[in-house]
Amino acid sequence: MKKLIHNTLQLINQKESRELFKTYVEIAIDAHLNWDAVRNIPIVNTLTDGANLVISIRDRLFLNKMKVFIEKLEDIPEKKIQEFLDGIEKKQKIEKLGEQVLTIVEQADSSEKTKILGIIFKMYIEKRIDKYEFDFLTFCTNKAFIEDLYALDPFHVKNGVLLPTREEVTKIDEELGQTLFSLGLASMDVKNQSEAYLIDERDIDHVTTTFWLNNHGKLLRLVIQEFNDIETIKTNQN
Repeated sequence: MKKLIHNTLQLINQKESRELFKTYVEIAIDAHLNWDAVRNIPIVNTLTDGANLVISIRDRLFLNKMKVFIEKLEDIPEKKIQEFLDGIEKKQKIEKLGEQVLTIVEQADSSEKTKILGIIFKMYIEKRIDKYEFDFLTFCTNKAFIEDLYALDPFHVKNGVLLPTREEVTKIDEELGQTLFSLGLASMDVKNQSEAYLIDERDIDHVTTTFWLNNHGKLLRLVIQEFNDIETIKTNQN
């Protein structure tokens, strides 16, 4: 496990390792390739079950998710990444970070979520969010349905074109609000309104429920907006 964590931290810290890893993964996930061709590559061997003769589907999925995740670190200067790691004082805390990265990548159930998690980690390295926000947002991302995450950015990509403006929308509909509220991403306000009917003089209570994004929800919306912007650029380039 320690070697696994060490290699994960190496992927975070060293651009050369990330580039080599991406190249190896493209080879390793080839479904027709015998595992012997790549089993001696240190990082790939450590991140998978090196004892197997072929790469399992689970291994291929994990390698690809890790590749997608570390791609989000490409435009961060090496100096900034090193400063980030230097700011984590104790060795145990650095190892804990490596273990956490492995866990959140493993738990992601789609490549889209892995990209979103990579953006959150990038924001953490760049000090745009703190440790608690990193923990909370990665937890929520892996717990939520991807469609609900997309819904955080109501003005996102349509037919490959990013709409020109995004309004500061905080109120959300009740169905999405219930989901985001359960994840801690939204706040809720419930009001009772009574109406008196003259025919039988009964009071009828009407319950009005309003949901809006809290600060964590707004942060995650920024992540989704950044994700959508990147995907739009890629779509237009293709």
